[in-house]
Amino acid sequence: MFLRKKTLWKLHSVLGLLTGVPLIIIAVTGSVLVFKQEIDDLLVPDKVLVQSSETDRLSFDRLGDIVRQRFPEQLVVGWLIHETTEHADIAYVVEKGTSVWRKIYVDAYSGVTLTPPVSFHSGFTDWLLELHYTFLGGHLGMLVAGILALGLCALGLTGILIYRRFWIRFFTLKWDKGLRVLSGDLHRKVGIVSAPLFFILGLTGAYWNITHAVRDLYLHGLGDEHEVFEREWLGPELSLDRLVADSAAAMPGYKPYYISFPQAADGPVVFYGQLDGRGRLRSQYGISMSFDRLSGESLGVSDIREANVAVQAVDAFRPLHFGNFGGLPVKLLYCVLGAMPGLLALSGFVVYAKRPKRKRVRRGGADEEAEPSAGELENATAVAEAGGDRLAG
Repeated sequence: MFLRKKTLWKLHSVLGLLTGVPLIIIAVTGSVLVFKQEIDDLLVPDKVLVQSSETDRLSFDRLGDIVRQRFPEQLVVGWLIHETTEHADIAYVVEKGTSVWRKIYVDAYSGVTLTPPVSFHSGFTDWLLELHYTFLGGHLGMLVAGILALGLCALGLTGILIYRRFWIRFFTLKWDKGLRVLSGDLHRKVGIVSAPLFFILGLTGAYWNITHAVRDLYLHGLGDEHEVFEREWLGPELSLDRLVADSAAAMPGYKPYYISFPQAADGPVVFYGQLDGRGRLRSQYGISMSFDRLSGESLGVSDIREANVAVQAVDAFRPLHFGNFGGLPVKLLYCVLGAMPGLLALSGFVVYAKRPKRKRVRRGGADEEAEPSAGELENATAVAEAGGDRLAG
């Protein structure tokens, strides 16, 4: 092995001490956010739920006109279509002369605007999401959270290397061996079971946060100032409904789930969507179609099915991170195991706080302090699961 067990244990301990508290915040908030939609349905049903009927939803052109008429100072910059018919659409808007994005919940069947323009973290779960991935610290907080997510990956990797013989008496706990041994035993077993999910959550979260934060910090610095919007660039004669029909005709079964409006004179209209019956590990935004903002002429299609392996892997990050690819059982698994870093931080702290003290040894006629051995530093895994023999290094 490229690192000694003692070195791995020290590295694991330092990582745990440095990242413990913020990882608890990330883990607990993330565990709750697995059920974000369900929580919103309970807390603010008047904002997110709609009564879908047998009649089709209103046209995109009509819905856009309703928002503009209701809020004339707001410029529509994006439109989110929920995957289920019982949930409201979200119109993303920016007030003229500003750069701050807000959102409006819209009933796509009746045309009623369910909220005025509200901030991205106006509700409880929205605030919780902001805390989860930015610590309420903007671009810098997003970068810090991304680095901590890498720390979660490193903790999982070093833990597996240290406890690689976890299978010895895996289904037993040493209830009668004291708090430190019990904590270490629990720490190892919970960590081993949760490690695969830690890798998934850590890797996907780190990728999103770090790539987005670095880009935003490069473009905007520590502030959150973006381009000021003075007008909409969507051509006055362009019909979004015609573009939706054209996209469905060109690719049968295609549905847009997000429409990005042009944000500059040379910007395109972009549909981000998917086909009916997409794979479980495909995001709903894997196929994008770009159109000229004035003529509606197709500018190209990006199809995830034709992308290379790396791009397809990144597309799978969304369902893998949110745990929405396997129904309620997978969500429950994500909710429970996703909260485990909190338990591991507490049990790891107990193990570290009650570690063996340095010993006094006599060398060359003088007393010196000697560090505990690797076996002494390790928690209960350093002691044999049976027979009192030390595990092999």
